[in-house]
Amino acid sequence: MKVFDLHADIGFDVFNHQKDPNALENRHTSKLLQGDIRAVAMACFFDGSQSWQDMKAMITTLENALNRQQTWHRLLSKSDFDSNQPLALLSV
Repeated sequence: MKVFDLHADIGFDVFNHQKDPNALENRHTSKLLQGDIRAVAMACFFDGSQSWQDMKAMITTLENALNRQQTWHRLLSKSDFDSNQPLALLSV
């Protein structure tokens, strides 16, 4: 199983392309699946210069993107590893 930790690259990109409600699917999913990636840690990273509102907005945007799509299965517990879908872990 290939696991990919993107250090917030996807989160920032989805946040920066909010006008596309399917940015996660349109901009990232096919590339990850072509690379045989089975699980992705989609991190929201902050360096301390962001406001509380900005941090909440990024987390909410990425969470909403994950909830809208059908490809990735949310990794929430050990039993989720039994899914045949690629796994997505939202981390902060």
